[in-house]
Amino acid sequence: MKIERACAVVECEFITGFAPKYYALVAACCESNAKFGAFLAEELAKGGFLSTNAHKSIYVISPEFNNNSQIIFRDNLIPMIRDKHVMILMASVTTGRTLNKAVESIQYYGGILQGASAIFSAMDSLDGVPIKSVFGKKDLPDYTYSDYRDCPLCKAGKKIDALVNTFGYSPMG
Repeated sequence: MKIERACAVVECEFITGFAPKYYALVAACCESNAKFGAFLAEELAKGGFLSTNAHKSIYVISPEFNNNSQIIFRDNLIPMIRDKHVMILMASVTTGRTLNKAVESIQYYGGILQGASAIFSAMDSLDGVPIKSVFGKKDLPDYTYSDYRDCPLCKAGKKIDALVNTFGYSPMG
């Protein structure tokens, strides 16, 4: 919990640079990080970030994936997106594939995309969408991404130590 809260404090500083201080904000939390979104909303509220929607709320919502791996939102969440300023929150952005799906979804539902924010991102933007992150490639200079079909370690017969995904750090015993 301490890590999520600390990252939310740092992310709060980044997000306030995306848009004016007064507007309706929606934090669309991808990758099962709604807890992070809740901390972020709390930090934004503490920092005087004011929402212009009727009840002064900062919506923290999570999408679903359909059978085609598209990101969708349930009917009850669509009013929280349509004509609202939306910030996409992700744990990490590596290839941009999931972020691209999230961008398409927000645009489809009529949201006003402000940008994306991640704890780690290997890129600064994706197709004109700014990505702000706590950590980036400069913090992990040896970071690489390889498609599983073209992994240089696999080709060299070297086993990987671990995988990191939305469920955490998983050692590969």
